[in-house]
Amino acid sequence: MTKQFSLRINEKLFEEAWELSPTEIQTQRGLFELALTEFVNKYKRKNLNDIRDKITFCEDYDYKALRVGKGDVDYDFG
Repeated sequence: MTKQFSLRINEKLFEEAWELSPTEIQTQRGLFELALTEFVNKYKRKNLNDIRDKITFCEDYDYKALRVGKGDVDYDFG
């Protein structure tokens, strides 16, 4: 579904966004879709400050060992 809009935007801001956009963005519509996608994704992410001090880890928790190819680690979370 698409909607058609007529927008008045800050020309300097648009030009800066255009210059910073990835090379595969070749249309104004593409730039606006990218900007809206980034906006939505930003506000959907959980703010990490909201969960600060709410997570407790096992004393022997080693996040580095859980990375792919860093060894076999079996934690018992039960």
